[in-house]
Amino acid sequence: MAVRFQCKCGKKFKTTDDKIGKKILCTACGAAIIVPESDTVEVEDVSSSASSLASDLLKVASATSRKKADEDLPEEKPRSMADDVTDAGIDIAKQIVPAIAVITLLCVVVYYLSASVMKSGPKHPPLGNVSGVITFNGAPLPNAEVVFRPVMGDQEGAQAASIGVTNDQGEYTVDYVMNVKGAAVGVHRVEVRARDENGRERIPPEYNVQTTLNFEVKEGSNQADFAITLQ
Repeated sequence: MAVRFQCKCGKKFKTTDDKIGKKILCTACGAAIIVPESDTVEVEDVSSSASSLASDLLKVASATSRKKADEDLPEEKPRSMADDVTDAGIDIAKQIVPAIAVITLLCVVVYYLSASVMKSGPKHPPLGNVSGVITFNGAPLPNAEVVFRPVMGDQEGAQAASIGVTNDQGEYTVDYVMNVKGAAVGVHRVEVRARDENGRERIPPEYNVQTTLNFEVKEGSNQADFAITLQ
């Protein structure tokens, strides 16, 4: 008994009933076709293509190259939702993984650059630690700003000033820059400023804008006490 059917591309076939439920390759488009249980095309439609059946079978044999024309094709398992989700996950991973690799590489580069900068440390001149006590008319001066400005002749101001703030006991310690304590080694002009509750300067100008205070910072620890008096 023969079964007559056709591919979705329009190619018509005729085969024996022992192929029912099996798959064959379409010789026209290469699609896999499951042989139906009964005819799906009219007998006269198939008869017109019977003369080309032998050549079609030869094309199938050539296309597969590893199987005979009448050999059954392996059954293809129906795809499940899990298969679709897995394939989608693989596609997404193929897009994300390269981006993650680039980000990881950039993080590594930034880390090593930062480590190199931290290891070498900021560039600054030789420093000496400076601390002291500021009094005003014999009493400790709290919340006063103490500024050490390097004096370098024509290059005055080329190095950074160091700044400290007094506590309630009038004690202070100056910082060269943030997290770096001390002042540049050498002679400094010292300025002291303190404001009252109304925001007015309490300290005479000869101790700040017109300061006459000087101090030479040396390497190591330096004690710089200043007594300010109001005339």
